[in-house]
Amino acid sequence: MTNSNDDDKNEGIANACAICLENMEEDLATLVCGHVFHDTCATQALVRRPACPVCRRKASRRIRLYLSIGAREEEHVTKLHRNRGGSLRAELCTSHNRTTQTVSHLPERMREMKDELDRVNEIQRLTSSHSFRLENKLVRLRQQQEQTKQQIEHIQHDLDRANAKLKRSQRIATASYAQCKELKERNIEFERNVCSAADRMLAKIRECQRTCCPSCISHWIEMKHIALKFMTTSVANNKTCCQRHGQLVAMNNIGERLVQHHHHAQPNDV
Repeated sequence: MTNSNDDDKNEGIANACAICLENMEEDLATLVCGHVFHDTCATQALVRRPACPVCRRKASRRIRLYLSIGAREEEHVTKLHRNRGGSLRAELCTSHNRTTQTVSHLPERMREMKDELDRVNEIQRLTSSHSFRLENKLVRLRQQQEQTKQQIEHIQHDLDRANAKLKRSQRIATASYAQCKELKERNIEFERNVCSAADRMLAKIRECQRTCCPSCISHWIEMKHIALKFMTTSVANNKTCCQRHGQLVAMNNIGERLVQHHHHAQPNDV
């Protein structure tokens, strides 16, 4: 049974038109190469391309065939049609079953697709919202960066000014230290000179006291106190320029009194 069906199938394929794949029963034509087609199929094929659709041999015209099919051939053709009809019905039934099954699953599939679409839309909404927040955050960060940059520039400017001021202060402090050191050395030298002058003056006063008259003793005692006070206060305290000038004036006055006493004492000595 299987061999018979295969033979019928092979015979049907052999009797089919190579262009439209339909059975060749009537209205046939052949080309110069010998291949047979439906006359309409051969005409259309030659219009598109002047060659045989099977062997690709050039062919410029077709030859009509007029065949008479007997009862045996008609029975064979009918049987072939019946077999093909059964196979077509089986294929249609199978296709219908598949289509019905597919249609029955369509609502569920549509729900799944709708759920998937909803999830995609939700993800897109969340992504858009997150992207919007990120953009706003990026704008704020850029603004903060610009503000920080300006603050750094301002701080750097203040730092430069502070460094310049510090350098000026250092130069002033260095100069002040040098001046202070010089003044201190001068003060030490001045105190040394004052002490030396006071010592000489006291020695002179003591010498003059031994040779002075009784009326001048009170003046010599006063000058001695002035000299001692001048010496002690000059060494103990840092006097100002005006105070030192006053002390020098007092010393000059003492010197003048010594000169006057010298002139006054000369007649007594004589």
